[in-house]
Amino acid sequence: MIAKKGIEHARETVTYVIGEDTDLLVLLCHYAERRMNDLYLKSSKEGGKCWHINSVAEALGESICRVLPVVHALCGCDTTSRLYGIGKGAALRKVREDKCFLECIEAFCCQNGSKEAISSAGKKALVYLYGGKGNDTLDGVRKTMFCNKVVKSSTTVEFQTSFPQQPMQPNTTRSEFIVRSRNG
Repeated sequence: MIAKKGIEHARETVTYVIGEDTDLLVLLCHYAERRMNDLYLKSSKEGGKCWHINSVAEALGESICRVLPVVHALCGCDTTSRLYGIGKGAALRKVREDKCFLECIEAFCCQNGSKEAISSAGKKALVYLYGGKGNDTLDGVRKTMFCNKVVKSSTTVEFQTSFPQQPMQPNTTRSEFIVRSRNG
């Protein structure tokens, strides 16, 4: 709501949105429009950062801004846990460099996608994010990561420290819900 109001106001005049939340930065970049006036996200803390949203959105590019809320939710935000061993920077680089990963992430933005299609795209996105290839499965990637860790280790390797054991289905489902609810 705050981000959308900021965007609406920036259509008329230079606008400052005051806040601390990364969610605000993500949503402002996602909704930014090319022809709007200058829009800033300013920290309410003294000496805090001030982001020029127009410049950030331009630097990221339209395709990344379109999927930014998905990447943010998938990699951990206020309402989802972060993925083991994957930071937002790595996920953003993956979006820029891997067209297959980008296609999986774009499936979340489709308003009429079925739950099965979103689930499948989410699993495939996680495979790509963890270094898998097109035909790999999450279980296959998990096994490969564990085996690589065992081979490189000089001590006992505990399975839970090498890759999450639980299916990541809830993270992709929550990410879909977050993105759809924010898109209206």
